[in-house]
Amino acid sequence: MDDTAITNFIDRWKPSGGAERANNQLLLAELCDVLEAPHPDPTVEVESDNRYVFEKNVIFDNGDGTTSTRRIDLYRRGCFVCETKQGIEKVKDLERLVALNHEQTEEEKRGLIRWLRPDYQNLKGQNPDGKTQQGMLTDTKEAKPKATKKKAKITKQPRPKTLSAQAAAVQAILATPADETDLAKHFTRANKERIAELLETLESLVKARLVDGQRYVGV
Repeated sequence: MDDTAITNFIDRWKPSGGAERANNQLLLAELCDVLEAPHPDPTVEVESDNRYVFEKNVIFDNGDGTTSTRRIDLYRRGCFVCETKQGIEKVKDLERLVALNHEQTEEEKRGLIRWLRPDYQNLKGQNPDGKTQQGMLTDTKEAKPKATKKKAKITKQPRPKTLSAQAAAVQAILATPADETDLAKHFTRANKERIAELLETLESLVKARLVDGQRYVGV
């Protein structure tokens, strides 16, 4: 990522005006190029497989016992939710990219990688010499092995009837990281695909976050 590419991007999109629906996907795709990030993937039929897509479906609780499907302009699981807005009067936010580029370069020299650029997207957080991100920044003592604890027996609870109650029940269990398979063990007649959708909805509402590419934890 270089300053010229960022400047050209800003100059290209300054006169775009307020045509949000006509421009948002093209703008975001070109922004990916500027940031040296991969483009979103094509949307597929299995909703839980849509990890990085435009127009991500999310289930919305209308508060009256009904639900509706809404969409996120650009979604990347465990990374961000992006909503474009119509029209801008200033380009300060875009110009901030230039400053952020310099900051990111300096951070990477110190070993702090934020996993934006494809070359650094490593969920285990290790650089080529095997050091973790934390280890590159601080001197830490070798952790002592923890004693193995017996897993407590899980008592299954009835699956709540309403969407809001289901989401609350799932969120209550997310004190420790879990995926849809783990969570299904807590409910009778559990539907893992439905639980996966609830996890993504909680993430989009910033009530849960992805911690290792598969499991979620409450926030």
